[in-house]
Amino acid sequence: MRYPLTSRYEKNRNALEPPYRELVTQLDLAFSTATHDFWRGEDYHVAPSRREFAEDIRNKDLDDLSDLELNLLMFRVMTTMGGPDTLKFLLPRFYAAYFANPMFGWTSEPFVVKGKLERAGFDVWTEDQKTSALQALYVVPCEEFRLVNFQIF
Repeated sequence: MRYPLTSRYEKNRNALEPPYRELVTQLDLAFSTATHDFWRGEDYHVAPSRREFAEDIRNKDLDDLSDLELNLLMFRVMTTMGGPDTLKFLLPRFYAAYFANPMFGWTSEPFVVKGKLERAGFDVWTEDQKTSALQALYVVPCEEFRLVNFQIF
């Protein structure tokens, strides 16, 4: 029997331990209507220095981006690539990838994401969006501490 192919995002979600899967599910539900704003028609919402990267990912399913591409997008969102809509779109995908592969070397640490939330008008988001985003910010340092303890002991 053949199973339908799933996106990298779905594979990451399915690979998560239950507490992380629940967190990503909450993010997914909170931001289910979010769409990115990297481009609208022929117009790109990116800095000129990011245009080539945006063109490279334009022909991809954004649920199939690699960890490297997600890492770059999350690091660049709200500054040189996309605005609040893109941040909302990326949050569930980024955290699914982060928790599925925590040893990757992610550059968007909680303090970086917190600054992006503030610039994205976090104070006017819906309560479920605020709650799920804050939970993710809280869990990431806990996960990193767990990994450090695992490596030391």
